[in-house]
Amino acid sequence: MIAPRFLAIAAIILLALPLAAAAETGHWSRMAAAISDEIAKAEALALAGKSDEAKKTVTQAYFGLFESEKMEAALRKEIGSKHAFGREKQFGDLRKLVAKGPPDEIRRLSAALRSGLAEDGKALDAAGVSPDVFAVNQ
Repeated sequence: MIAPRFLAIAAIILLALPLAAAAETGHWSRMAAAISDEIAKAEALALAGKSDEAKKTVTQAYFGLFESEKMEAALRKEIGSKHAFGREKQFGDLRKLVAKGPPDEIRRLSAALRSGLAEDGKALDAAGVSPDVFAVNQ
């Protein structure tokens, strides 16, 4: 009696695994969109003359989302450290630029970073990179 129940439970768990994976479809694209929203907010703050708030918002986008939600690690693992470093540099450049840069440059770098993040999100999703990129047994 125990064996059939065990097999039934195991079968249900195994059938649920693809559903759990499917629930994560688009994870990195959604993460890129959330980060891009923060970048757009920083751009708007900078253009409104609120450079301190803009710098804080870029910092939050980087440390609070890009890094802490493991997108940087996923890029480093899947696409390469050079690519991840380039994206990281864009965040740093934007942080400096929102403090005292010309509006056209702020707009240009903000758009380039948001576009790059969207491409990265799609690439990570297409590669099937887990949101737990550095979890045990990954």
